Amino acid sequence: AAVFHSVVPAILEHAPEARLVVATNPVDVTTHLTADIARKLGAPVMGVFGSGTTLDTARFRTLLGQRIGVDPQHV
Repeated sequence: AAVFHSVVPAILEHAPEARLVVATNPVDVTTHLTADIARKLGAPVMGVFGSGTTLDTARFRTLLGQRIGVDPQHV
C-alpha cells in the first residue's frame, strides 16, 4: 500500500487527467486503493481501471476444485 500512496500522487501531480491502469495482484484490492487515493486527490475515479487475467481465476478454480473434490471445469 505504501508504494501506491507514493506513486499515485506523483503520477496525478504531473498528469492530473491520467488514466490509471492497475495490473498487479490482488487486482481488485489494489484498484480500489488506487481509486480511493485518486478520489482523495480530486482526480476522476472513472479514470482508474484494473486489469486482471484469467490465470488467477484458473488457479482459484483448480485449488477450489481440489478442495471440494470437483473438476475445476465445474467450479
